[in-house]
Formats: sequence, structure tokens, C-alpha cells
Amino acid sequence: PHLKFRLFDTRTQAQVQSLSMTSQTELLRALVALKQKEADNYASKFKPYPEQREFLDSTRNVSALIGGNRVGKSEVGSFSTYCHATGDYPADWNGIRYMGPVSIWVIGVTSQRVRDTIQVKLLGRLGKLGTGMIPRTKIIPDTIIKKTGTPMAIDIIEIKHISGGISTIQFFSYEMDREKFQGSSVDLIWFDEEPPEEIYNECKMRVLDCQGNIMFTFTPLSGMTPFYDNIMQDEKILKVFLSMDNAKHLKKEDIERLLEGMSDSEKKARRHGVATIGSGKIFNFAEEEYTIEPFEIPAHWRRLGGLDVGLTHPTGAVMAAYDDDSKTVYITNEYRVQNKTAIDHSAHLKHWGVKFMTDPSAFSRQIGSGVSTASIYEDEGLDLKRANNDVDAGISEMRRLIGSGRLYIFSTCQMLLKELRTYRTKETSDGKSKIVKTNDDLVDTCRYTCIDIDANAELPKRFRKKPSIKVFKPADKKVAY
Repeated sequence: PHLKFRLFDTRTQAQVQSLSMTSQTELLRALVALKQKEADNYASKFKPYPEQREFLDSTRNVSALIGGNRVGKSEVGSFSTYCHATGDYPADWNGIRYMGPVSIWVIGVTSQRVRDTIQVKLLGRLGKLGTGMIPRTKIIPDTIIKKTGTPMAIDIIEIKHISGGISTIQFFSYEMDREKFQGSSVDLIWFDEEPPEEIYNECKMRVLDCQGNIMFTFTPLSGMTPFYDNIMQDEKILKVFLSMDNAKHLKKEDIERLLEGMSDSEKKARRHGVATIGSGKIFNFAEEEYTIEPFEIPAHWRRLGGLDVGLTHPTGAVMAAYDDDSKTVYITNEYRVQNKTAIDHSAHLKHWGVKFMTDPSAFSRQIGSGVSTASIYEDEGLDLKRANNDVDAGISEMRRLIGSGRLYIFSTCQMLLKELRTYRTKETSDGKSKIVKTNDDLVDTCRYTCIDIDANAELPKRFRKKPSIKVFKPADKKVAY
């Protein structure tokens, strides 16, 4: 029987089948060899889109490719990793070049996902090493260290560099403890999808001493997270956006089929790579509606502070001025510091000269010492009062004030403004909404202040009039009256 060649159309297949069995066998061997050669030179076939080219040509220390699903984010990340690891840069390469072998970390969500996606893109499918971006001739198979706990997953692999040296690629995942990312100096780190903040901060230290580089490829499915906000606000980071509509390998009908049944916010993220929070955003106002440039506060305006005492998180505080005539609140000062003592915080805050509405938990006595955290601050000269910690009531009051044009935040309070941008809810497993209690230290203090400001605000001590004390002077000094 004749061999079947499914590579050809009907006419060509008929011509092939007219050949002798020996000729068909030789043709099949030639096609298999050609296919293997193409697999071993996958990188040579990669032709980046303009957006991908802009990302590859970046000379910034940190670059981010933010895109929709299936637009080739991982492909461009693996191609960049291949070029740096081997030193085999294409002729039209305008980005950063390493002149010798490098140490590279590749980090993804889970070990299994790293194995099934990034590892495949870089090295080839399981059992077919060298069919990814990095060809077989560049891989040193004897040096491969397998990852424990995840079958077929690679921990470390060595790659031949054109200089004659050896580059190393190590695979990590976000499920690992932060301590796993400590100690080493790394030339290049590739994050595939958004990293947790503590891992990202640790990895920034790893590239610091060798002036290394970081690149991100991700789809912002989690919305306006603190990480996404950091990326967007940092002008030093190159941001390149790649939409499904600009990915030429995706057909319009395929895009519509992939997005069918999704919410508008999810469609926007998956199609265009644009972060949205939708109904989960708590302060759904344009930032310019409640931001104002600093001005000199009139001396007769009352003031009030809010304090959130941190043990495992930063200690935060805000100061507000209250215009009694218009019932308007102005947040004028902010403070958020971690890893300091109550004495250190008090030394900074007592100069504000205001009363602080404070989280009620700070007044609870600690087991063992019998002393409350609040009492330490009070001993250092701060005037503290228990705040109303009803979260829903505090948020409602802030939203009411912003909506009515009676809450403004000085533009210098950048940490508070950043927290407000990312303050959101997420849906729980039972379908309910729950506030994401991270990076909200100053929002909490703002809640305490706004809900109680009318009843508790006072003039700062330096503006209070000293009471006049009348001294008795007898009309007749002899009889004393």
C-alpha cells in the first residue's frame, strides 16, 4: 500500500502516490528531516509584530509587554531570553545586548504552568528538548537539574553562549516562598504574568548590584492591582500594549468565539490587555474630582488626624483640615512607614499637633505585658481617641463626601491617592463581594477621620487661644476685699 502524505492537496497527493514505494519512502524521510530541522531552528522563524519589536528593542532596565490572550507574549519573552542566553542576536536587534554569558531567572505562576508553557516555549515539548526557541545545539543536557515535586519540570539548565562561556537559566514560580529568591545576583529576570509584590521587591534586589534587567509579559486579568498601578505610574518602565486585534495570526471570528460569554471588563482585559476593575472598584471617581493642589490652610479651620497602628503592616496616618462653613474635608498630610517603633512614629506625628482617631484594636492590652499599643503612643505625647471602625459606614461617608464635592486630597499625598486607585472588592466563592485588605493603611485612616471629623476636629494647639485668668485684686489691701 502507498504511504499517505497529508501535507499535500489532493492533486499533489495523487502525484506522490504514483511514485514507487522506494521513492515515497525517500520523500517521507526528507520531509521528516526538514521538519526536524525547522523544529531545531524555531527562533529563526520568529517574526515579531511591530509591538513585539518595540518591546525587544527596549533599552530600559525594566520593560513590560501588556497584552491580550494568545497575542504572543510568551513567544516574545522566550525569544528575548534565547537571544540573551546564547548571545545570538538577529542583525536588526536594537535592544540591550549582553556581551558574555548571563544568569537568567524565568518566573511564572505555578511550577506546573511554568513547565507546560514557558519551559515548552524555551526548550521544546516534554521529551523533545531543543524544539523550542533554544535549539538543541545550544543546550547542555548533562547539566539539567530536574525540579522536585513536578514531574518533567526543569529547575536549572545551562546554555552555550557564542563567546564560549555558559549561561544559566533557572525556573521559579510564585508559589515559592520569598526566601527562595534571596542571595543571588542575576543579569535578567523574566516575569510571565503579574508577580506578588513581595517576590517582585526581592527580585529587584537581585538585579541591583549587577545592573541587570527585568521584563514582564502579562495580561492584567486581576484589574487595577497595586502592581499594575506601579507599572503604569513609573515613567522609567517601558510599557508596550498588544491587542488581539493587532495579532495577525488571530482571525476576527476566532477572537469573538474566545471572548463569548465574558463580562465587558474581562473582555477588555483579555482582548486589549487593559486593566479594569468594573464593579469591584470602590472609589469609582475620576481622580481629578477629589485631588487638589496644596494651599495654606486658614488658621481658624479645625483639624483632625487618623492613625492606623501597624504591627505586620505599615503604620499609617493622615491629617485633615475641616472647613466648617462648607462642611468640606481636606486631607493635607500623610504618613506611612514600616519597621519602626511606636516611639519613632510618635516623634514624627506629635508635631502635627492634632488629635488622632485610632483603630480601636490599638487600645487592647497585649497578652504578657498588659500594656496597649495606644498607651505607648499616648506616653509619647499623642492624643488618641477610639475611632469608629465600621468599614461600610466609613467608606459610604467618604464616597458621599467625594460625590458631593466635599472631600479633597492634596496632590502631595501620593501614597493615599495610590491606595484609593487600587482599593477594590473581589468576588468570594459564595458569590459575595469582599474588600481586598491589602495596601489600605491610609484608606483606613481616612475612614476614621472622615466619619468623625465634625464631632472631633479641633484647632491645632498652636492656634488655640490661651484662656485669660482673672487675678483677684482687693479694693482695699488692708481688709482684702
